[in-house]
Amino acid sequence: MPRRLRPSSAEARRERLLEFSRTFEALTEIYFVQDEPLRCLHAVFRSLNLAEAAGPSPELAWGYSSVASLLGFMTMHRVAGFYFDLSARVSQGIADPASNAWVALGRAVYLTGLGQWTLPRHC
Repeated sequence: MPRRLRPSSAEARRERLLEFSRTFEALTEIYFVQDEPLRCLHAVFRSLNLAEAAGPSPELAWGYSSVASLLGFMTMHRVAGFYFDLSARVSQGIADPASNAWVALGRAVYLTGLGQWTLPRHC
């Protein structure tokens, strides 16, 4: 590949971080379905840490939302709200309809589980 078309090392590092973040997000889903709570928590935080290292991205919005959902299931509502707010901020800053939908869906499911039928405006 011509040098001018090769990604810079910073771009390549970012892409690797995001790829690994997506891998851990998939593991989060698998462990959640398999009822493996400790592995699920490890995978979701690992996914988020990798996405944070890469910077603003759909993966980062998904990561914050996934962490918020899991913390909410653990009745850590204040911390869950904090992560949902982070996910909304990241989601608003990027142009990715899929991550915007994931963030809104995550918060909606969480609030529905709490019996809060009226969604906040930033959902």
